[in-house]
Amino acid sequence: MHGRHNKNRNHWGIILAGGEGQRMRPFIQKWLGYAKPKQYCAFVGKRSMLQYTWDRADQASLPEQKVTVIDKTHRQEIFRQLDAQTKGRILIQPRNCDTAVGIFLALTYINYWDPHAIVTIYPSDHFIAPHRKFKRMIQGAVSVVRRVKERIVLLGAVPNAPEGEYGWIRPGKSLTGNSGMPVRAVEEFIEKPDEKAIQALAQKGGIWNTMIVTAYGNRLWSLGEQWCPDMLKLFLRLQQTIGSAQEALTLEEIYQDMPRKNFSKNFLECIVMHLATMELQGILWSDWGKPERIVETLEVLGKEPTFLVPQLST
Repeated sequence: MHGRHNKNRNHWGIILAGGEGQRMRPFIQKWLGYAKPKQYCAFVGKRSMLQYTWDRADQASLPEQKVTVIDKTHRQEIFRQLDAQTKGRILIQPRNCDTAVGIFLALTYINYWDPHAIVTIYPSDHFIAPHRKFKRMIQGAVSVVRRVKERIVLLGAVPNAPEGEYGWIRPGKSLTGNSGMPVRAVEEFIEKPDEKAIQALAQKGGIWNTMIVTAYGNRLWSLGEQWCPDMLKLFLRLQQTIGSAQEALTLEEIYQDMPRKNFSKNFLECIVMHLATMELQGILWSDWGKPERIVETLEVLGKEPTFLVPQLST
């Protein structure tokens, strides 16, 4: 345990669980009879997508070193998901201002607690298996970031369809890494490209961005100051009140002026020259943003969903 602690002491997990999952809403409403954000649903087995994400984060770094960002309307839902074993911090956003804002809210705290932190960002609505291989992949990404400190490492997945709802990465020259886990520079990053762009990217060996990202927290912060100064100025105000009586009120106040910022569109697209990518190997990854993707994944695994498949078509 001691060795694991040393290895992971500066590695933190940021779990994004603040979304509403609009595209899944009608399906979940029909299935459960009431609305519930998808990350809190158990589509297979007994655990929710968020709980599985916590499990993955806990395997890669110390369980108390994870920060989960949620929307204030999810308060009741999150407390249903917590059990005696759940460690880490929950940050409640006054309102959802998209992914970059959620990530930088977590960074505001993590960089304050641990100025040398390396962070891994995990969306909470993905299916990933097997966990053990994924843990090795994250450990690989962390060791790459330790070596190539200025790079932001994106995990990429080999596409099996001309999917326009993901970000696409065009990998470039080899940077570092062993033969088992090659690391490449990023030549191009396009969030939700059109059909023509997808064709061009696919021909040049483009891969999907999984939105699982590893980097030094302070590196993300300095790039944020450059590319999203209005957002960072507000978070700096919050950081100066951490631990004081003003903290909760400052959080409320800054969110009144908070711009909406998407991490892929408004940040990653702007910092392409600072990105690197590693390809998921031997790992099944799926973004469960649509019911069809859930069914498709479970068919591949030969697992039974907890919902009735005919509910999809009705």
